[in-house]
Amino acid sequence: IQNLALTTNNCGYDVDYDNAGNYYVYGGSGPFLVSKYSPLGVLIWTFQGYLLSPSWPADYLNSKKASNFVVEKITEKIYIGEGPVISGAKVIRLDQNGMYDNFIAGTSSLCEIWDMGFNCNDGSLFGLGGSTGGAIVNDKSGIAIDTSSGAVTPQNFTGLTTAQQDVVCHAIDPSGVIFYLFTSNQTTAIDNCLMKGNSSFNGNTWIVPSTYSNFVEAQVKHYPGLGLISYSSNGYNALVVNSSYLFFYDGYNLAAYDKTSGNKIGSIVLSLQTALVQGGIAVDECNNIYVGGNGVIRCFNFDGTNFIENG
Repeated sequence: IQNLALTTNNCGYDVDYDNAGNYYVYGGSGPFLVSKYSPLGVLIWTFQGYLLSPSWPADYLNSKKASNFVVEKITEKIYIGEGPVISGAKVIRLDQNGMYDNFIAGTSSLCEIWDMGFNCNDGSLFGLGGSTGGAIVNDKSGIAIDTSSGAVTPQNFTGLTTAQQDVVCHAIDPSGVIFYLFTSNQTTAIDNCLMKGNSSFNGNTWIVPSTYSNFVEAQVKHYPGLGLISYSSNGYNALVVNSSYLFFYDGYNLAAYDKTSGNKIGSIVLSLQTALVQGGIAVDECNNIYVGGNGVIRCFNFDGTNFIENG
């Protein structure tokens, strides 16, 4: 793909794919658009980023706070979250042709959706984010979404009752275990912490400090141009996981963690880069890690202790 069909700017913030080999890009500068491409990189359609009826997102003409999206791999349906809305952020669904199919879901218990996820192991859909101190219920970090009825179940993963327990992003390992990254101005006990979720999507196995501090609530997404406000989003593609390790990347620090204990077992500093300006991380089962760099994709292999750059 040479040029993104994101007319408000040419900046993509996240990508996804379906089982037919199509590619999807989420980006822009508000409204935030979704473009679908064929396996050959040919543009198929672009969703304009807003609906008039129902009105979504809440202030679509001035919406400058990015959420995220996820693709249901088999059906090719797309779920898109909404940024901060004090009455509750909502998720809409597009069909495989990029048309709104009358599915909308949300709750007043989650005011901000920063990330969307689909667990292929059990077919579950979820939104991740947080809430503000002014919300009716302010200690939730996620919602489980029924894709048939639209019913939503709010979730607290930490056991804490304070506000702004914001999830930055998540990663799902091959067995379906979900890992999370948090940042919070108010609930500082989880600020820049990693979490391993439990199998019921309502708690955790462990919470540990990432040992880094570059993520600051709602100032995470970098925009290389004019148009976005300083508090543009809390979402960032910082985690990836395979059968062996959990990996973290903030654009400057790359680290590996033991999945059983959460202990950090290896790290490297990418000294010529700036935290949060670069982004994106992927891994294969051979522990080859691919991260976004300055106009390039940088490649490393992790041997269990050290990161060795190999491309």
